[in-house]
Amino acid sequence: MQDYDAAIAINPKRVNAYFGRALTLQRKASSDFDAFLNEGRFEELAVAEYGKVLQIAPRDAVALGNRGQLYHTLRKYDLAIADFTQAIEINPANPQLLRDRALTYRMIRRFDLAIADYRNALAVTQDADGRKLIGELLAELGVAV
Repeated sequence: MQDYDAAIAINPKRVNAYFGRALTLQRKASSDFDAFLNEGRFEELAVAEYGKVLQIAPRDAVALGNRGQLYHTLRKYDLAIADFTQAIEINPANPQLLRDRALTYRMIRRFDLAIADYRNALAVTQDADGRKLIGELLAELGVAV
């Protein structure tokens, strides 16, 4: 983190430094044992860092998708959906963004929207494992592929 802080001190508009800090915090939140006890602290810090990335690069679909995942983890589903939607508008052929938004729709019981996203993800997914996963997710919702 010190390297990122130093880079930002030199150039406060260096988007890669903010992105690096956000990604470091996001990874810590998902892999560190202390994350179990942090009650969203790392996630909230990472959300703030992605916000800084998006102030500099508002059309960064990766930052939007990552922040959407964090909002999902924090159960801020409306914010997650907003970020995923914006990222999908920028990169509509990204099946991961569609799957992430579909999963979030499932959490708020908007199964119609989840099914639509899974179908769209299936249409743009080329790899066999991805297609199998989406097929299984659709089957869980009672939809034939």
